[in-house]
Amino acid sequence: MQGDFVKIAKNYSAKTAYLVFSAMSVPQGSFQMTKALAKFSGLILFLNDQDNNWYQHGIPGIGESTAETVSKLKATFESEGIERIVCIGASMGGYGAALYGELLEADLVICISCELQLGLPFSRSALHSTVNQEDARYSIDKIIRHNTKTKFIFVVGTSDIIDLYNISLVSDCGFEIYFLKNKNHFLTQDLHTEFSLETIIQDFETGRGFPHESWLEESEQFQKDFLHIDKVYELYVAVRRRNHDRCAELVSQIPTDSTLETAKLYTGMYYSRIKKYAEAENLLGQAMEINSANRETVFQLAICKRALGKFDEAAKLYTLVLEQDPGYAAAHHHLGMIEERYKNLDKAVFHFESAMAIKAEPQYAANLVSVLEKQVTEITHRIQELTTLSSQA
Repeated sequence: MQGDFVKIAKNYSAKTAYLVFSAMSVPQGSFQMTKALAKFSGLILFLNDQDNNWYQHGIPGIGESTAETVSKLKATFESEGIERIVCIGASMGGYGAALYGELLEADLVICISCELQLGLPFSRSALHSTVNQEDARYSIDKIIRHNTKTKFIFVVGTSDIIDLYNISLVSDCGFEIYFLKNKNHFLTQDLHTEFSLETIIQDFETGRGFPHESWLEESEQFQKDFLHIDKVYELYVAVRRRNHDRCAELVSQIPTDSTLETAKLYTGMYYSRIKKYAEAENLLGQAMEINSANRETVFQLAICKRALGKFDEAAKLYTLVLEQDPGYAAAHHHLGMIEERYKNLDKAVFHFESAMAIKAEPQYAANLVSVLEKQVTEITHRIQELTTLSSQA
């Protein structure tokens, strides 16, 4: 039970087995949280999945199905004298932790930023995996609603609509749920940097809960607004599908005084898509006041600013997006269009080429060709001027 998808560390001063599930797209032979958790006392299994299968088809190196994997794990734990099981994971790994935590009747499951209902429209599991989304064995009810022995703890950021909607599906189950203010899906690194994952997991194990209340969103207003998160998720889907009629219906059902960042973001995006830029600018500005580190909010606000002719403001926002995510091709593309407008052709070429290097979209190529042609025209005119001048010498 070792290989490219299983890594084992042993320290038997404690008879606890830790199963640590890696997130999506972790390279074969690599594992998440190895440095953070390697010093834990017990049997530690760092696990990875092949082809982003969401741990539905067993774990390579252990078993080819969930049933076979669970059987072999149980046999190993029995032979090693394991008395306690803890499952830990983030994102796709959170689903793996929940699935195997349920099947192994683990004592504790810690899920960070995880999907629980696979295959939801525009979710990570729908966009990045080939899991069987119709298989009833992996429905949310099958995974975590029946095992009364296991304690489930969920950590979710208030800025990610997929994670918020998923957690709403189990919010009435009595699980321990921690909402982190203004954090997105990729919050594991923030947690490790601020507190260390080792500390957080130890606090959860000992029942102390999340280490710092200042990170938690516990206001009554949030709890009230969270009751409408299903409508906000549906709005997100309708915006992505550009179904403006459905967007209008949903916007009318979401309270206008909602304090949810996601409600302001997707309502603002809807208004932007129907070219009500002033309304969109207002809502997206409010969302950015809540969380200026949300790349999508900053980018959408930049679009509105550019549409309203506020090019300098838009350029600053696109630059902020690239500071947050240098690999965001669309921000390079839009910034290139502003530089082209200001006739800063060299800068425009840089941004269009940067966008192309990240993602070779036809529109990026077309805009790059247009700027290069303008540069050629300028160079040709300059050559003609110099030729004329030199012939007069």
